[in-house]
Amino acid sequence: MHVQKDDENTIIREEQEKKQKRSTRPRKKRNIMHDTCLANLKNSYEQGLLDIKQYQTTIRNISYAYIDVLDKTTYNSDSD
Repeated sequence: MHVQKDDENTIIREEQEKKQKRSTRPRKKRNIMHDTCLANLKNSYEQGLLDIKQYQTTIRNISYAYIDVLDKTTYNSDSD
């Protein structure tokens, strides 16, 4: 298992995040758009504007974008 040491900047960032109770790193526009779309999708389904099939189809399309991002990450716990 690879253990990465925390440097001073990381420690400071983590302390700020704990105090602010949110991430201090800027979010990518694409992620903000996906989160907004997911929230709107949930609200539409709860209000009865979408049936379960429409909900599943739309959420599947959005989730593939997240899967692609996870597949492209450089972190691999099996490489140790």
